[in-house]
Amino acid sequence: MDLLENPRLPHMLRRLNTKDFKKFDTFIWNGSQMSAVVRYLRRSFSIDGSSVDLLEGLEASRNTSRFPSKVLSFTRKLRDFFRGPIVDYSFNYRTSELLASFLDFLLDTVEEVVRSHPNLIDTVEDQIEILQKELKFLIFVLGDALFSCPEIMETKNFLKQMEDLAEEAGSFMYLYFFTDEGKQSPIKLPLLKLLKRFKSMEMKIRGHCLMVSKIPSFVVPSTAGDSLFIVNSLVNDLKDLLNRDDDVIADLWEEVAALQKELLVLRSFLDVFKDQQHAALVISTRDVSYEAEYIINSFVAGDVPVWYLALRLPLLIQKIKFIGIGLERIRKNYDDVKYLISSFMVGDVPVWYLKLKAPDFLNVIGTGLEEIKSKEPQKDPNEEMAAQGKKTTDDIFVGFEDAERIIDEQLAGGSKQRQVISIFGMPGLGKTTLAKKLYKNQAVHHRFDKCAWGVVSETYQRRSLLADILDSVSDLDRDKILSMDAESLGVELHKSLKKRRYLVVMDDVWAPVVWDDIGRFLPDDGNGSRILITSRFRGVAPPDSIPHDLPFLSDDHCWDLLKQKVFQNRDCPQELLDVGRQIAAHCQGLPLAVVVVAAVLANMEEKKSLWNEVARSLSLQISKDPNKCMNILELSYKHLPVHLKPCFLYFGAFPEDNEISVGKLISLWAAEGFIQEEEGKSLRNVGEEYLMDLINRSLVIVAKRRSGGGVKACTIHDLLRELCLRKAKEENFLNLIKDQFPVYEKQHRLCIPLESVNVESRPFGLHIRSWLGCWSDISCIYSRLKLLRVLDLSIEAKDLPPTDDLDLTGTEQLVHLRYLAARVTADHIPPSINRLQNLEFLLFDAPRSIEIPEALLDLMKLRHLHIRDHATFSESCHRRAVLQKDFQMNRLESVSNLWLIDENNEKILRCFPCLRSLKCATRPLWDSSDKSHRYPVLDHLPLLESLNITYLGSEFKFSDTIYFPTGLKKLTLHKFKLSWKEMSMIGRLLKLEVLKLMYIAFDGKEWKTNSDEFEELKFLKLSGLKLHRWNTSSDHFPKLQRLVVQRCWKLKRFPSSLGDIPTLQIIDIDSCSKSMADSALQVQKKQEEDGNDELKVIISGSCW
Repeated sequence: MDLLENPRLPHMLRRLNTKDFKKFDTFIWNGSQMSAVVRYLRRSFSIDGSSVDLLEGLEASRNTSRFPSKVLSFTRKLRDFFRGPIVDYSFNYRTSELLASFLDFLLDTVEEVVRSHPNLIDTVEDQIEILQKELKFLIFVLGDALFSCPEIMETKNFLKQMEDLAEEAGSFMYLYFFTDEGKQSPIKLPLLKLLKRFKSMEMKIRGHCLMVSKIPSFVVPSTAGDSLFIVNSLVNDLKDLLNRDDDVIADLWEEVAALQKELLVLRSFLDVFKDQQHAALVISTRDVSYEAEYIINSFVAGDVPVWYLALRLPLLIQKIKFIGIGLERIRKNYDDVKYLISSFMVGDVPVWYLKLKAPDFLNVIGTGLEEIKSKEPQKDPNEEMAAQGKKTTDDIFVGFEDAERIIDEQLAGGSKQRQVISIFGMPGLGKTTLAKKLYKNQAVHHRFDKCAWGVVSETYQRRSLLADILDSVSDLDRDKILSMDAESLGVELHKSLKKRRYLVVMDDVWAPVVWDDIGRFLPDDGNGSRILITSRFRGVAPPDSIPHDLPFLSDDHCWDLLKQKVFQNRDCPQELLDVGRQIAAHCQGLPLAVVVVAAVLANMEEKKSLWNEVARSLSLQISKDPNKCMNILELSYKHLPVHLKPCFLYFGAFPEDNEISVGKLISLWAAEGFIQEEEGKSLRNVGEEYLMDLINRSLVIVAKRRSGGGVKACTIHDLLRELCLRKAKEENFLNLIKDQFPVYEKQHRLCIPLESVNVESRPFGLHIRSWLGCWSDISCIYSRLKLLRVLDLSIEAKDLPPTDDLDLTGTEQLVHLRYLAARVTADHIPPSINRLQNLEFLLFDAPRSIEIPEALLDLMKLRHLHIRDHATFSESCHRRAVLQKDFQMNRLESVSNLWLIDENNEKILRCFPCLRSLKCATRPLWDSSDKSHRYPVLDHLPLLESLNITYLGSEFKFSDTIYFPTGLKKLTLHKFKLSWKEMSMIGRLLKLEVLKLMYIAFDGKEWKTNSDEFEELKFLKLSGLKLHRWNTSSDHFPKLQRLVVQRCWKLKRFPSSLGDIPTLQIIDIDSCSKSMADSALQVQKKQEEDGNDELKVIISGSCW
């Protein structure tokens, strides 16, 4: 609050009421130290609203006669704030959490005084530094599991002593930093006395650790339920700690190695019990791993003294050994059970003996041994992602055939006036699915000149929606569209649609204001234009719209849909018919529920006993809440394999209806530690397998596909996102901040959505691992949240302009960081970046060029470097590449938007031998040895699979030929103006599957293709070329699946022979000549006559 932080506040009070101002004589208004008070009070709003009410009342009474009395009330109340934590046992906070939050407030106060008013402490600087260190240590201790169980009397007594010390420290700060009374006596002696009390507390901490660990009934409170990935994460952290060059753990190396060894033993047990996450010992494994990770990583971050680590390591090792003994016992009995059952099956054991022994085994093993086994064998992720193309685009559609036919007729016929058609119904009924099926109909696109699809969602953004619609119906550059304000976008949209017959779909509309904002820019020219709206609410469409109330599916339709989803082209086994119908009926007529339950059934054995269990679970869930399908959807979460649960919950971190980049998603999963390493596979390939598993279970929807057929972007249904957020909060996995941070953040991940970026409070939590979202007061993250592994400060929002320069100073404190993404305006990366030795993913979004410092080359774990707009290497990078011949970054796999503008840049690329993906721009390079210009040499990158390269030069001609790595699978060329004769060099790339020739990549009127080239090519795109004639044959592209021709105005005819390619599925003609479009349709017609109904021709854009 600016008011309390204003150092001129006393002058304001004096001017308003001189008489009352005398009551403030003993209070110091230095301004900045009040910032810490305000932040703490706002954070405490969740348990004490009166303090924030007091702040709001102060602001409201500014410049009134009541203002002095309001301030006086606040100063009297302020003394109470420093007497200890605000406690309200009606809220679900532990004593240790509230106490830690209060100590953080005291630390924040000291730091503000040191920063802004050093004169108050100039005689005790050294002692104040010790005080800060002691406060940090006590805060850490309160996050240790040993101090989190007030149910244990010893811990309860200890926390009471800690509260007494905190009250003493708070009273000291109030006296000496907020009142004139402290000035009457020297600060040094009281401060030394306080520090002595802190030292005494250290001895009590030692004793408490030893005492509590020996209590037989000691139980660590269960932590976040985000599966067992934490075990692998901790093992890797310990490996890094043991391999450090410094002597930070020289005296404890053997203990750390012993801890890692015991964890490896536990991990081997978990491979047996990985699908039984509810077994008590497995949960204990997860919890002790979190406990150990917190202690180890806090030590590495510098907040824990060596003596504390030496004290806790033996206790952790002992606890892990005890869990291992329990798991070994379970495994032995599990083996005995399997042996007994197999002996019974072959007749070696009588039934009476099996019945006698079964209860004993179940008591030991528990109920978690029932496994649901997948029927499908493991597949290559790339093949599976490509194969999913047909399966997901040709979605099974049951029950709404009549609605589809009626709306299709209304789109194609009826009134010539502009009409609005609305589809409404409850979530999960299939509104968006029906709208997409209508929108994708080729007949619809042939009828309308312009078609656009816009997603609205609950967090409606007017400018964003207008930009999306305009981008679909105009030829304006995307960057120009994003630079326009909302009104300009609307005017330009009206111009683009004027005198054109158009179809605009607005999906997931929540309020009438959407139509009020957008409708006025959609012209009514009496030519049959249509607007299609989907919504949960009838009243969002204009009164004259044509409404369609989507009904629930009948039980028969639910059963038909379930059968098709589970069995596809097979018949349902006779024994499953009755139970299958029961399950279908339990889905309450909701297609989404049917699809999700069908995915659960499709991933288990076709046994009646298993299906009966699903039917019983559904019946139980419906009895709890018969009016909603959320409990039905929760069944899908329950049946997820352990390793997929955190991956699924992570979708709650993304905005509603957002298209999520698969590349970013898998990078975040990898940085979080969710993806398990598998021999012979990259983390990205394993992550793609995880994603395909979620897609196959109908929990994730494919939003966009890559040119090669893989998934480029995905999304999730609103109801499933709500399920993610609900389960994530229950399991301390993720918290979506909407207005204020809580007094203590229990969750391991914080998500700050766009609408919450102006949150005034500060976050505090001792186990926060990830921060997703931008925020104004970002600097506090660096010093407070040192255990962060993910820091994503980028915001995927079209409505948000670039932020002010983001201060990255301080990020070097985040030594555990794996993922860093930010929008910045600086033109350089700070040299301190080299302290982030664990960094694997670095993404900067900048409006101008960024210079890469030599310090970045020290990040030996870096996998992906993405910089937008573009990046250049500094001179110091050049020197290292030249002088250190053996220097290499062996983990770097992907670099985006790099400028190769001299031969030294090329030498730096040689230091990245494992590069698999490169997006760059180049110009003629001057070769100092040959004294001539040439193209960059890239064939020294043997593992490179994807290359996107743009030519920056003018029409400068030279004789050099460009050579590409022979392992390329995807190649995109921009603006090179190469001769078509050089195409044979590309055609001979034996692994090339995707080729995109963009904006005069080749220059010339005729392209003649040859045989024995492009033997593996599946996707070809020609865009912005000056091509007049294309002489080719079907056997020149033997495996081509999709062909896109875009803005090639000079090309008048489509090569008819290409229609005979047996693998060709789609011909996409976008914004080309009318004769080109007509000839492509003729090819389709001829193929249909020859019996080929698989080939589709898509005509879009303006055809002249």
